Amino acid sequence: MALTQSSTRRSRRTPNRLELPFILLNPIMCRLLSSPLGRGLSGRLMVLTFQGRRSGRSFSLPVSYVVADGGLLVPGGGFWKRNFEGGREAQASLRGKRVSLYGSLIREPAEVESALVTMQRVNPAGVLDLR
Repeated sequence: MALTQSSTRRSRRTPNRLELPFILLNPIMCRLLSSPLGRGLSGRLMVLTFQGRRSGRSFSLPVSYVVADGGLLVPGGGFWKRNFEGGREAQASLRGKRVSLYGSLIREPAEVESALVTMQRVNPAGVLDLR
């Protein structure tokens, strides 16, 4: 069997209508948060940059965060969180500075609940009350 360029290309998932605003706004927010103008927002938002686990591509996303117990907690909505299964190095633009991080995905239900309670306590506007 001969492979052609079209048969080796990965097909991209078509975004649904709820994802479209994020697709349009994420690059704008990343630039804003990485600039001096974004420092007013950077108390709750940062730009997280990481490599895709399968593609190796670099991705940058604006994400909310809270500082707790000497580390950062980031709610993991969306498909991007899968890149942190098993742990992964990442970089962040955090309060105007570039920092290196090591992120891991929390899977244990008790740990997830504890992290959500902490995030809600520190930043009540950033986490929905799911109880």
